[in-house]
Order: sequence, then C-alpha cells, then structure tokens
Amino acid sequence: NKVVAQVYVGVMEGVLYIPELMAPTKTVIGPGDPGVYQVVDTTLARNRELFPSESPLIANMVLKIGAFVERDFFVRSREMNVEVYSDDILMVTLDQANNQIVLDGILVSDRGEYRFQGRRFQVKRGSATFVNIPEINPTLQVTAEYDVQFPSREAITISIQIGGTLEEPKITLASDAQP
Repeated sequence: NKVVAQVYVGVMEGVLYIPELMAPTKTVIGPGDPGVYQVVDTTLARNRELFPSESPLIANMVLKIGAFVERDFFVRSREMNVEVYSDDILMVTLDQANNQIVLDGILVSDRGEYRFQGRRFQVKRGSATFVNIPEINPTLQVTAEYDVQFPSREAITISIQIGGTLEEPKITLASDAQP
C-alpha cells in the first residue's frame, strides 16, 4: 500500500547550487550493496546497527509538495547566477518506492548572469518548464544580452538564446548590428 502525503510550502529565498556537468561523480553505496560486505562485518551486532532497517511507511511513501517560489531564490553554477521564481505552484513529487523525483510546473526569470565564452551576459527573461516526468531535464527558454563597446561608434548588443533542454541545450547568438 502506498502512503500519500501532500503539503504546500512557500520558498521565501535561497540558493540552489547545481553541480558542474563535467565534474567527476561520486558513487554512494547503500546497505544492500555487495561492496559493503567487503568493508563491514555485518554479523557483528554493533555493525548491524549502522544499517537500520527501513520503515515500511517510508518505503512506500509518495510525498507531494506544492511549492511557490518567491523572488530572491537563485540558481548558481560556475557559468550562471540566475534568480528564479514561480508565478504558480511548482509540484514536486517524491516517490520513495520507485526512487523518483518528479517536477511539474514553470520557473521564470528576469534577472541574473550567464557566462559564455568569457563574456558576462545579463539575463533579460527566461523559463524552465518541468513536464511531470521522472527526470530533472526542463525545457529551457532564456534570453541574455551583452553590450560590446567600440571607441569610435555606438555599442552593439549581442544576445544569446538558450533553448532545448538542460541536458541538451541549444545556444544561438545574434546581434543588433547591421552588416
């Protein structure tokens, strides 16, 4: 039997640091992993206490969290520092039995920075749309701008548009300069 709990929260402010996409990953092993038996003698009572048995209540729990994200919540990585917020409820479903996190909703942005090719682009507008699937790979729509100053003429604005998904972004550059 599944236990379903539903709560609503407001996120007033905060920072979410996203890991570097190319960084080496660490492998965390659980108590059922055969590698544990190479290190820990589970026949000893004191070592069995290191791995408490899981509660059936928790093992079958589905937790649904409706989150409203206020301004002053930032997503940061080496390339970006972008404020995101929601205009509506972002649903987060934690399904322990299936080991899944599912997001459904839209986060929007209208300020922040994105670094590309050594230049600091200012985010003008953007969104990340999560579509209720068990992978965190939102559809992106972001526009950011960078002004290039020239000594003898007007500055030109270079814009970067990021589309696609988080895992497979598509980047397009454009400018307001005439040929």
